[in-house]
Amino acid sequence: MNTWPSATASTSALGANLARVELEVVYGTLLRRIPGPKPAVTMDQLRFRDDAVVYGVHALTVAW
Repeated sequence: MNTWPSATASTSALGANLARVELEVVYGTLLRRIPGPKPAVTMDQLRFRDDAVVYGVHALTVAW
């Protein structure tokens, strides 16, 4: 008998919201501790992800 709870919509939404808040805290903390990060490449050099549900860049190199 399986005693593990299944991932329902409510637990999935809770996990997604928690991850979103964690990222906000991490990025906010990094920007406060490392002032002035700037992209180290031009927009033309960025590779964008367009093959997933979430749109974004594959990698973003920064300099400060």
